[in-house]
Amino acid sequence: MGFLRFFKKKKVSISHYKDYPEQPYISPDRDIKKWLEQTEMFPDQSFVKREMMIRNDDGLLPGHVYMLYWLNKFTNKEIPLYFEYRYGIDFNRELSILIDLRLIDQNKNVTNEGIRIIEKYKSIIDDHNDPDDEKRKLTNIVKNKKLKNIDAYDAFELYKIGEELYKQEQYDESEKYLLASVKKNNDAPALYRRLAILYRKQKRYQDEIDILKLCKKTLQQSTGIYHHDTYNRIDLRIEKATKLLKKQSV
Repeated sequence: MGFLRFFKKKKVSISHYKDYPEQPYISPDRDIKKWLEQTEMFPDQSFVKREMMIRNDDGLLPGHVYMLYWLNKFTNKEIPLYFEYRYGIDFNRELSILIDLRLIDQNKNVTNEGIRIIEKYKSIIDDHNDPDDEKRKLTNIVKNKKLKNIDAYDAFELYKIGEELYKQEQYDESEKYLLASVKKNNDAPALYRRLAILYRKQKRYQDEIDILKLCKKTLQQSTGIYHHDTYNRIDLRIEKATKLLKKQSV
């Protein structure tokens, strides 16, 4: 019996999580073998932290609090993978729990009680959005033009700088840093998505298609932590960009 078939029938026991008060959720779509290889190289970034599986005074996990914030802020948006990989929860399964607790209604609208929870545990939101106050520091560095030579940054730093430059509408500089991150083998889908959005905004449809195809190729060669629906979203975006390119050429 293959490992993944075994996984789909039984829960996988991860020794790192043995002392956790609750076991983090692991999707049956996850390539366990490749993910475990990644945990050996990057344990701090790969494992859900223990504090994420500790419930607060209201009986909620940090992931539940961030779910409420996310649901209150976004509509019709794809569910981020960090709910599984950072918070250790199954987003769709936890929705019914939030409904039962009357923190959201049947239409996934956050109730007044849900808003109270968000405000009460605002530190969870702040920590997610700006851990270690890095975002504020980076914003000031970019605004004050105190960036170092582009070669001095690693792949993740290049991506974060590129994101900040994009937010400040410095699109040419943003593209430069984002592409530098690509060259340093950053395989995060968010990086390629930002470049695709930038190219769509500038009506550079061929560039959008090219970066999305590179994204798909890179993910297929990566450590396997991305779900299959990631590829489907890439294909849909390529299809849309191709139609726009043909329309532009007429």
